[in-house]
Amino acid sequence: MKYICTAVLFILSFSVFAEYIDSCPSFKAHGSPVSGKKHSIPLCKIQYYNEYDTVCKTTVVVAEHLTNETLSGNISRENFSFHVDRQLPIIFRVSPSDYYNTGYDMGHMSPAEYNRVSAAVMYDSFNLTNAVPQTPNNNRGVWRELEMNTKLLAKKLGDLYVYSGPINSPNPKTLKGGECIPDYTYKILYSKSKNVGAAFIVPNTSTASDKRYTEYEVSILEVEKRTGINFFPEAKDVKFKETVKAKF
Repeated sequence: MKYICTAVLFILSFSVFAEYIDSCPSFKAHGSPVSGKKHSIPLCKIQYYNEYDTVCKTTVVVAEHLTNETLSGNISRENFSFHVDRQLPIIFRVSPSDYYNTGYDMGHMSPAEYNRVSAAVMYDSFNLTNAVPQTPNNNRGVWRELEMNTKLLAKKLGDLYVYSGPINSPNPKTLKGGECIPDYTYKILYSKSKNVGAAFIVPNTSTASDKRYTEYEVSILEVEKRTGINFFPEAKDVKFKETVKAKF
């Protein structure tokens, strides 16, 4: 009976979240990323889209559309902390306590720095579904450097699509709540107006910040190869996927 109830809840979850697929604002440049994950749930937040892996209990990909408007505001993160995402059915939820005393940070994929426009938006960024286990050296060092430079580029261009997430091994280690600990984290930047993109794969290690983020730049094709995700399924001209060291 336990397994029947779980299966029913799983099926119902997809019918519940179907409305979010239909009404989700366009955070994707050329269609929704196609991961091929059979057990993921789409979550639409105020300023980002999140495909959540119910097996790994972390995100597959977080998609954002950064503009001068979405990056405006001065809400501080000081009064916010990570919390359970109640948009998920109970059986798929994870807790901040899973991270306690593990040596891993709750690492934002859509960072708080991009979500200062209102208190509701900032609160949204602290849903635990928007986090993966990151080493402090990665999260607070080179990853933060990459996030801040992404923000500067978005402000310069006025319009930038960003995709972020984990790269897990076939048999990843997990936290006590079942959250997969990634080997790497990736970030893709894309300007639709210029049809130019860049990508970065950062090792989730205690020495990641020994290098600058620019030394971790790869092609978008490399990220797609490592993740199995087609981030731009409706793009007609995909030459931008091959570029390394792109100039925006």
